[in-house]
This record gives sequence, structure tokens and C-alpha cells, in this order.
Amino acid sequence: MAARPSKTRGPTEEGVVRSKREQTQAETRERLLAAALRLFAADGYARVSIDRVAEEAGYTKGAFYSNFESKESAFLELLARHMARESAELSAILAGAETPPWNALERWLEGMNADADWSVLSVELGLHARRSPEFANAYRRLDSEHRGRLAELVTALFRAAGRRPTMPAEQVVSLLKALAHGLVLERRELEGRPDPAGPLIGVVLRALIESGSAE
Repeated sequence: MAARPSKTRGPTEEGVVRSKREQTQAETRERLLAAALRLFAADGYARVSIDRVAEEAGYTKGAFYSNFESKESAFLELLARHMARESAELSAILAGAETPPWNALERWLEGMNADADWSVLSVELGLHARRSPEFANAYRRLDSEHRGRLAELVTALFRAAGRRPTMPAEQVVSLLKALAHGLVLERRELEGRPDPAGPLIGVVLRALIESGSAE
């Protein structure tokens, strides 16, 4: 009696199946994060449930838990991604040919709040860290790392202008972040007008640099 041919998948077929599965999971994760960002920014962290995030993204609660341990873990991933993108964009500006890179920096500042969802969410992140000790530990670790990178960029910006800051670079970062968050809370309906927050931060930053001591 002839042996039946084996139905075992070969290495190539298994690799294709695994690749498709990983791609599908990555797409699901991205859709869940996009839904979480919209809902968190619109309604605040406390009022948004995992069920709502899953429904907004077009999935079940099980799909959410297949990708994230908790609502807070999704929140933290949004934060980490935003910080990495911001640092990369500012690093690219400083690495450009212009010295000091005022034109490129001012263009970046003009568009910094183009994503209205994120500007609101950034304030919500800080507020939630005050309410949740467990979340605060992870949030403060990410925030501290990001502040360190921004302080390095501020130092490089002063150096490019031939100046030294009159206060530690970390304090300059704290001042600018406080100003950015305060302007978000003060924002009124813009009705198609550009958001003034970025240009105002640029004015303050330029004044700080010009008041620095010459190298």
C-alpha cells in the first residue's frame, strides 16, 4: 500500500504563514493604538474603557489583550512613540546645514500642535501620572529619558548659536514643557487659524539663547 504524501508544511510555507500572521497582528496593534489616541484625547483616560477602544478599532476585547497587558500599557506606548518621533525630528534639524538652525526649528514649532489629539493627550498623561502611582513610575522613567534627550538638544542649540545657557539645560526644558502644556489648556477654538503655541515657544527659546553668555 502506497504511503500517503506528507501534509507537513515546508520551511518556506511556514515562514510565509508566520509572516502573514505577524503582519496582521502588527496592523491590529496599530489600529488599536490609533483608536486609543482618538478616544483618550476626546474623552480623557478615565472615561475610556478597553471595550470602547476595541470597538472603535473594529475588534473585540480579546484582540486588545492579545496586544496590550492593560489600558495603561497602550497609553505608555503612545507616549514612547511620540517622544521618539519628537527627538528624531529635532535631532535632524540640529544635524542640518544651517547654523544656528532657526528657520528649520521655527517651521517645526509652527507645526508642533498640528496633531491636536496629541497636544491634549500629553496633558492627560501628566495628570494621570499624578493619580496612579503604578503608572507614574513608568511615565516618569520615560519622561526623564526624554527630558535628558531634549536637554542635550537644547545644549547643542545654544552651542550652535555660540552661547552658553544661564541656567541648566534641564531647567530650560522644564520651562518650555510647562509653557507648551499651559498653552494647550488655554487654547480656544482656532477656526482654521494657525496654533500660536509653537511660535510663542520659539520667541521664549530665542530670548533665552540671546540672553546666554558668549562662549
